[in-house]
Amino acid sequence: MAARGGWAVNAVDLPPWPALADTPAPLPVLALRRGRWGKVAGGTSDYRWLACSPGFGAGRTDLAGALRLGAEDHPTRGLLWRRLPDRLLAVAVAPSHARDSAGRPSLLQKQVLEWPLASPPSGAAPAAGPPWRLPLPAALAALWLLPAIAIDDDGAGPADGNDPRWRDPAFALPAAPTALQPDLTITHARIVDGAAALTAQVPAPVLAAWYATLLAGGCPAVLPAPAALP
Repeated sequence: MAARGGWAVNAVDLPPWPALADTPAPLPVLALRRGRWGKVAGGTSDYRWLACSPGFGAGRTDLAGALRLGAEDHPTRGLLWRRLPDRLLAVAVAPSHARDSAGRPSLLQKQVLEWPLASPPSGAAPAAGPPWRLPLPAALAALWLLPAIAIDDDGAGPADGNDPRWRDPAFALPAAPTALQPDLTITHARIVDGAAALTAQVPAPVLAAWYATLLAGGCPAVLPAPAALP
């Protein structure tokens, strides 16, 4: 229902974005799985999943490839948002100080929050056909998953290469799943603050070009910003 130029959900007005038009009330709890990608400190293996919640990446043997950005040969920080047909993913990228047994640096580490979506119609393949059913608009989910991402940058890495379990390429440390309960009042504040930061820090032509890439389905769509956005 539209009210005062926005979508009224539980008496909270959201911006009149088409992406928020189907916001349900009440908002569902988001049951999330966690994963962490990087190198084992002092280990002999290459990049791998270091920690995973039960069920993380289920049905997606190519999940690491789906989150890859080119050569990834430059340490950097950033937040990524990826929508696959059967799940939504928020990714935090940060420099890593871990080195393998040969002293080679692990340039990047990634922490991932995965929100698996409802099952598709019977017989539909995860990578084929229209996206699976979204119980919450993807734009609203992004406003909650992306702020929830954090990487501890203690320089030690999360995994010890002296642990013999790392000899098994399928081994990963356990990561506790998490749950988020979106709040519409906080969502509204994040939209207002985020829009203000964008207009203050990103020139309008740059923002327009980035949004045009999004509308055209370009991937990845990279938004350069002179400073970290809230």
